[in-house]
Amino acid sequence: MMRVGVEMLGVAAVLVPPIAPLPLWKIAGVCGFLVLVITYAYRQVFEPSGRERGWVAEDQVAAILEKIVQRHPGEYCLINNLLLQDVEHSTEIDHVLVGPQGAFVLETKAYRHVFIDPEGTWFSGPGDHPVRMADPVVQNRGHVKAVKAVLGHDIPCAPLVVLTTAREDLRGHPPKPVVLAEDLEALIEVLNAPSGGRFNDQQVAALGKRLQASDRTDPAAWQEHLRRIQARQAAAIARFS
Repeated sequence: MMRVGVEMLGVAAVLVPPIAPLPLWKIAGVCGFLVLVITYAYRQVFEPSGRERGWVAEDQVAAILEKIVQRHPGEYCLINNLLLQDVEHSTEIDHVLVGPQGAFVLETKAYRHVFIDPEGTWFSGPGDHPVRMADPVVQNRGHVKAVKAVLGHDIPCAPLVVLTTAREDLRGHPPKPVVLAEDLEALIEVLNAPSGGRFNDQQVAALGKRLQASDRTDPAAWQEHLRRIQARQAAAIARFS
């Protein structure tokens, strides 16, 4: 019995040739591919998308502004995620804080790496080859215009672009309307000092109610807003194609 088993093993050894070891370059290629697959899967599951990072950043800034409102009861009115719409245009504004000096119109950005050159051109990305991107300061000017159309052009409206970027990841020459989220609370307290305010509590409340009355919260308005955004994007692509 033992002899038969040995003979069978010998036959199998003849029929099945030994497997040659893979070259190192093939092993390295397979390992590299597996690393890419695992990294991609990890990012899809655990890392938030750009849109999700934006939502988290807006919540972070809203919490900072809410602290100011609670510290000074009656002196401020905060509206988050405001949608203003007319026949031709719609404007989505992250935050409007109405206070003794007027209104702050805030645009929040969750950029990871930001570089702003001396001419005010914005770039995003780490390293020495960042990618040019749209200027949020210019974007926020349109938001200020929409807010003034509701409150009145005699109401002071100060634009602020708030970055949740880490301080060490902001490079270059940020213009004055740009502030890091970690510095926002102190800046608002200084610029909107209640002791020298232009508007009292009742006037602040009235301005806040005027904005809230203009806020389009119905789903149809948001669908129309998204449709207009998609139309603008399609038109921009057509111009450069």
